[in-house]
Amino acid sequence: MRMKIGEFSATTGWSIDTIRFYESKGLLKPKRDESSRYRYYSKDDLEIAEGIQVGRALGFTLAEIQVGLQAHQAGELTQELKQRIVGEKLLQIEQKVAELQTIQKYLQAKLDWLKSGEVGDAPPHLYAHLTKLKADPITGSAANSKAD
Repeated sequence: MRMKIGEFSATTGWSIDTIRFYESKGLLKPKRDESSRYRYYSKDDLEIAEGIQVGRALGFTLAEIQVGLQAHQAGELTQELKQRIVGEKLLQIEQKVAELQTIQKYLQAKLDWLKSGEVGDAPPHLYAHLTKLKADPITGSAANSKAD
């Protein structure tokens, strides 16, 4: 299977600029026909594109996707490495969920206070709560904030 960039774009749903961006980052490496200078994309390139799409949908950065792709291509994507990568992403998501829940509670308290006509004390500032949520990536324990 050989596709030129337009066909690859139509198949992946990506713009040509997006495809070239992923090429510039080293994620896609289409074959080039030296005589015509056309880029030709293969089934392997489609699988990489799908991996990029899934990785992005799961919240992985391009740098994280690139590390996984390089390990896969080098035959070094062991079960242990896969578990570590997924575990680290899960921890990041859990931390983000906790942060978003704190923001949600603050906004709800702020809205309730505003609806009451600003009666009583305003909800405490959000910054102190968010800094408490930032966990140390090594220990997983919450960082100490200066607001304590």
